[in-house]
Amino acid sequence: MSDFANSNEDVDAKKLEPPEGKQPFSPDDALPEVKPPTSKFLMQLFIAPLLIVLGAVSFVLIPQFLAGWHGDPRTYVEELQRPSDSAWQSAWNLAEALHDRRNEELKTDPAFAMQLSHLLDEQLAESGKLDEKEIWLRSFLCRAIGTLKTPEGLPALLKAANQDATPEDQQVRLAAVEALAEAIDNLGAKGLRDDPQVWETLQAASTVRSDSSLPFSQRYEDQLRSRACFALGVLGGDRANNRLDELTSDSFSDVRYNAATGLARQGDLRATPMLLEMLDPNKLPAKELVAPADILDTISADDLQIRQRVQQASTMNNAIRAIVILAHENPQLDRAPVIQQLDALLKTEIPLQLREVASEAKMVLEEPTGSPMK
Repeated sequence: MSDFANSNEDVDAKKLEPPEGKQPFSPDDALPEVKPPTSKFLMQLFIAPLLIVLGAVSFVLIPQFLAGWHGDPRTYVEELQRPSDSAWQSAWNLAEALHDRRNEELKTDPAFAMQLSHLLDEQLAESGKLDEKEIWLRSFLCRAIGTLKTPEGLPALLKAANQDATPEDQQVRLAAVEALAEAIDNLGAKGLRDDPQVWETLQAASTVRSDSSLPFSQRYEDQLRSRACFALGVLGGDRANNRLDELTSDSFSDVRYNAATGLARQGDLRATPMLLEMLDPNKLPAKELVAPADILDTISADDLQIRQRVQQASTMNNAIRAIVILAHENPQLDRAPVIQQLDALLKTEIPLQLREVASEAKMVLEEPTGSPMK
């Protein structure tokens, strides 16, 4: 819903002037002479109000139209084929446009997918230190390829997800692994579970280790494992699920939580212990706040605590939804401990929206058969 303010503009109107001289009254003057309306009168009576109405409607609808329409992806591809300092902006526009449902047909076009693949390949072939705009350009191209529903762009995306030669490549790799999860979902997980490149890419990303002495915001490897966990949860299958089970014991909480929700998505009961832990406020870590280092250095202790509470609420929300999905995917789930944990959570001080989600989940789980929450 778009908010807009009514404009209280003054409208000038011509005042009626009294007659210069007083005229004697006559019965013939009771009905004035009928004259055809002038163009000026019609303008004031019909056209001007119509223009005001159209202006008001345009004021509301045009921004909504522009916000919902991101342009023609082909135009952005043409822009990307011409070197420019603003190429990253075209790549961002491209990724946004491909998330628009009006471009669904284009996402199944193999020729279009090959164009994007070629653009990313060209970028990855360039060596040397990357500046910020070049990192953005590659990252947004990965995101655009992740939206496609035809496999021609997958090899370039896998290449980006394995390229880790420089610190700048790390940011691109994060974007590529995240886009790979979307690509797996779009292309069909079952058809990719036996693809050796997909499996090896995600397995490698899920095993990298970071320097524990670094702040959480600087632990690139932790963030990479977290994204790989999410992608493995989308991929599914025995190998992926077994790896996710191992990652429920990871040192980084986001990895553990993504592993648990991924298992839940696949109906794997091994997710249950970690999901119950995610519902316990006393067990949630309060210090693992992943944010840019410059933000962590400037925010106050109170702001940090607020951010941590928001992060904890998000974790509990994800756990609740994952548990309901698990109950739906696997009727063998023992619901009693989950309902008990939800009861305990509802007795604590939690945000209203989270309370509503927890209450709804409890009602679903108390039914003979559960169904995913909307």
